[in-house]
Amino acid sequence: MILAAVALLVLSLANIYRGDVILSGVSALGQDVGGRTRSEASQLIRTEWQSRKVILDGGEQSWTLSPEQLGVLLDADAMAEAAYQQGRAEPSLNAIIPTLRRIAASSGLLPVTAEETVVAPVWRFDRATATNTIRTLAGQIDIPMQNAGVTVVDGEVRTTAPQPGRALDVGALLTTLESHPWNVALARSDNLPLRFTMPVVDQPPAIADVSALVAELTPLLANPITVDLYDPIRDERLAWTIQPADMGRWVGVGEATDAASGQKKLTWSVDEQRVREFITAQNASFGDERFVDPDAAAPALAEAFQQQRGQVRQTVKHGERQHVVQSGETLSSIAYDYGFPYPYLMLANPGKENLMAGDTITIPSVDVLVPLPVVENKRIVISISKQNAKVYENGQLKWDWPASTGIDSSPTSPGIFQIQTHEEMAYAANWDLYMPWFMGIYRPVPGQEFMNGFHGFPSRDRRQLLWTRNLGSKVTYGCVMLSTENTKLLYDWAEPGVIVEIQK
Repeated sequence: MILAAVALLVLSLANIYRGDVILSGVSALGQDVGGRTRSEASQLIRTEWQSRKVILDGGEQSWTLSPEQLGVLLDADAMAEAAYQQGRAEPSLNAIIPTLRRIAASSGLLPVTAEETVVAPVWRFDRATATNTIRTLAGQIDIPMQNAGVTVVDGEVRTTAPQPGRALDVGALLTTLESHPWNVALARSDNLPLRFTMPVVDQPPAIADVSALVAELTPLLANPITVDLYDPIRDERLAWTIQPADMGRWVGVGEATDAASGQKKLTWSVDEQRVREFITAQNASFGDERFVDPDAAAPALAEAFQQQRGQVRQTVKHGERQHVVQSGETLSSIAYDYGFPYPYLMLANPGKENLMAGDTITIPSVDVLVPLPVVENKRIVISISKQNAKVYENGQLKWDWPASTGIDSSPTSPGIFQIQTHEEMAYAANWDLYMPWFMGIYRPVPGQEFMNGFHGFPSRDRRQLLWTRNLGSKVTYGCVMLSTENTKLLYDWAEPGVIVEIQK
């Protein structure tokens, strides 16, 4: 019976040793896991770990988080396995007796007398998890710093006060958490929360004083700017008045670093793209094909604003137009009605020589016939029907002369042209004519050198003058003839760019 009892005891102890139960005298995270299966021990360790807390102190605020939220991840299963291996590793002679005692204690036959074995924490730091948590906290802590600001609203310069800010140093806090001796902290059995002071950095405004910029901008917005417009085609003067509220929208305020001091400061500039947009919107007031060129006017307006000049001069331009062909119209008759030499419409409408009622054709911009800068205070008006030339200076009639234009088979084109060239004695090879005091005003065919213009009485041999008795009737081959004496006066008076308006 004794032998049977001993055998039964040995068998029972052997079953404990081979079984899934952790031997007595083993703890993890301050919890006794002896006598528990590995699964039970893992769950106990996990529960204990989840009860641990970490306090992040941000001064006015604090946050209580679990270690897992801060990226400290515990491997409870690995710790349970390490606890299970206590007393089951390759036995040494010195370990046999303590192991037998653990087995006996696990069976309840003996109290635990061996020194408690503490299983070291098995953990890792997950930087991505920690980063996500800390950035979420930063969103609750951070207050953006605001520099003193300047805006222009309805032409009035307004300021905003500077505001100090603060920001959580995410990188510094991550370094502190990653380098913390978590193996020591995790082994503590008092279950008191860990505390970390969060590195919150104050951010004083870099720009606190904007009085200099206000003093610079305010006088620029004190008065409107007048844009004086001249339409050389219609000989019409217009004006746009630009109010400070509109000019204020052109101003852009930005930050820059002072080269001398290295300090940040506010600067301002005129955004020419905004000026272009303003001019484009203003062009709608014409209600027709006319416009002011934004690319030319925007720099001029920006400069006037910056230099506090109250006036800007600009020339009104003209765009293309569309014409719906009426019954009986031809390309030639349409060109005559719109004031173009016939080949200009041919060039703008290739393949449309034979028109039908209802067709739509393009009328080129009249500006193609006025290529030079316009002389605004001088104008020459020719009447084909009256065979007359009137010369104006500063809006006043200066000369009123008889004139001769082209014969019906080689007519002078009506339209708006310019004095473009001067030649004391021009020669027309087509008609073998010498023409004194010639001033070219338009090319009958675009791109060719030949020009129609003003001239005095012509000759074929420079001695015998022609058409002296025909002045005042159609006699030329497309030019405008004046008396030689009057032509010389006009030659000396009319510089390149003077408008020549030829009326039907």
